[in-house]
Amino acid sequence: MSVQGSVVVWEWLFHSSQWVPYEPSVSNYIETVHSQWMARGGATAWPNQSGVYLKNVSSSLTSYVVDLNAMSQTNQSTGTKNCFFFKEKL
Repeated sequence: MSVQGSVVVWEWLFHSSQWVPYEPSVSNYIETVHSQWMARGGATAWPNQSGVYLKNVSSSLTSYVVDLNAMSQTNQSTGTKNCFFFKEKL
């Protein structure tokens, strides 16, 4: 959960070596969905409802789904799975 006045940046791991931040609109969308999911009980209450479809916020990410429970991003077209995480910037 973010601290008031802070900015949360969500990132994904590119080729297991470089963390790449999502563009701000995508990061904000993931944070909003993550906050709502956590407020409802997160993985304990909603283990099968942790998917965030990035096509809802960016047409360039139509194949990608973020799994909040597994902390991963999957390209549904290729099956490629990457880790992702967030960090707060004040």
